[in-house]
Amino acid sequence: MRFNKFLWIMVIAIVIMLTGCTNEKIVEVNLPVERYAVFFYLYGGWDYVSNAEIRIVSTADSRITHTAISDEYGRATIFDVRLGSYHLTITAQDYEILEDVINVTLLNFEFHLYLNPILVSGMIWVRAPGWNDISNAEVTLVNTEDSDIFFTEMTDWRGDALFRRIPKGVYTLTVSAEGYHEHSESMNIQEPFSRNVWLTPHGS
Repeated sequence: MRFNKFLWIMVIAIVIMLTGCTNEKIVEVNLPVERYAVFFYLYGGWDYVSNAEIRIVSTADSRITHTAISDEYGRATIFDVRLGSYHLTITAQDYEILEDVINVTLLNFEFHLYLNPILVSGMIWVRAPGWNDISNAEVTLVNTEDSDIFFTEMTDWRGDALFRRIPKGVYTLTVSAEGYHEHSESMNIQEPFSRNVWLTPHGS
């Protein structure tokens, strides 16, 4: 009799447990999506590309869009980026638009990018025989198609003349310095440039 009573108690307890389980609500758990910072470094010719707009759009969901502006050193950081593939567009004054697809992963979150400049920069080194630097030399670039487009710089103590933001084209390069014969040549400037110019002293 005691056994039957114990058995009935166990059966009732099991029924109560099963009934309680069926009345429990199923709770959905949304795990947080991990997000990361993505770093960009922009270069163009001899310069950093500042004030450029960087836009990335998820290839999986075009509603996921991030933008940033590069600083004076061409650096920009976009925060809260999910891992995945993105359409990248970079626009900056005096540079061609850069479009690409990037993949943001745990091992790939830093991007060094080169923008093709519409205007280019370059350096002219003026030397004398024996690798002697010539300071205060006048260096002039004159566009062969439009002589109104010209640029003139003076060399520094190292014999360097830096030209910035030169429109692409064919130029006549002329270098003159006191005590030396004048030098002239043609230059086709389509990309960042550097050139050594050797001047011959008078009497040589």
